[in-house]
Amino acid sequence: MKYLANINVNHDLKLVWIAPERTGSRTQSIIFSYCGFKNNGKPVYFTNNYNYNHNTVESEIPEGYEIICGARNPYERVYSIYSNLFNLTKKVTFESFLFDWVDKGHHLQMVKNPELKLLKPKYLIRLEHFHEDFSSLPFISDYLSERQLKMLLIHGKESEEAQPMSDKEKSKILEFCEPHFDMWGYEK
Repeated sequence: MKYLANINVNHDLKLVWIAPERTGSRTQSIIFSYCGFKNNGKPVYFTNNYNYNHNTVESEIPEGYEIICGARNPYERVYSIYSNLFNLTKKVTFESFLFDWVDKGHHLQMVKNPELKLLKPKYLIRLEHFHEDFSSLPFISDYLSERQLKMLLIHGKESEEAQPMSDKEKSKILEFCEPHFDMWGYEK
């Protein structure tokens, strides 16, 4: 089958998996590798090697393919991006990250990913509802038993919760991520 550069795809199922940063994409990649998803002809996960892409260009999604998209509450997701990149040093506050970094273009693509204008995901894999969302995929039982799925969903890391945010910070996140709130169904 044709290799599609940087697209996480299963040609047999005609599905593209979009894996935004900080949505549990490593865990998703393990499960989707059992389901035959590949990136550049290689499994999206194989023996401790992650081979998936966080960014999917909408125009490169093959016609007739449906979309599975990883998701997470945008407020928590943006805070997790900050925490992953900056919080360890304590030199950059969350507010500074939003207004002095992201607002000026640094990490903006990561925060705004995915940017879908024409296509909408058919399936969401929300970090907060992993088991429920994976179980609802019509093909999952063809590849994994319920027991296997539960075992693969045991996540080794605790999900960090966003600290209380000011209205100013929430407003900035809404500015960057309004399409995510709408597409993923999270409360603004």
